[in-house]
Amino acid sequence: MSKSFAVLYTAKNDYLPGWSIQKHAHTYHQLMLILSGEAEFVINDRRYSVHAGDCLFFKPGEAHEMKKIRRERVLMLDCKFIIQDPQLARELDAASDVCPSSDAFAVYLD
Repeated sequence: MSKSFAVLYTAKNDYLPGWSIQKHAHTYHQLMLILSGEAEFVINDRRYSVHAGDCLFFKPGEAHEMKKIRRERVLMLDCKFIIQDPQLARELDAASDVCPSSDAFAVYLD
């Protein structure tokens, strides 16, 4: 049995007011779960305001950045991974960039 994915990196990041993440892209998938605070992300030139409970999903090659944090610290879980199963990669690449907390909760309950 082969693996469907390989985890490259996991972290719990704590960003203080004034911090930002410059625009960049990578060759792997990335998933971020906002644990606390509010932030503004730009993904492929679309702006998203996210808060605790929201999930961000970056696909390979997608340009993304976090604008400067203004009010309060932002705590998030970050996971970077490679999808090794072509079908799973196609399905994930069709997913939304942002999953609001209310949507994530509804999907979890189904």
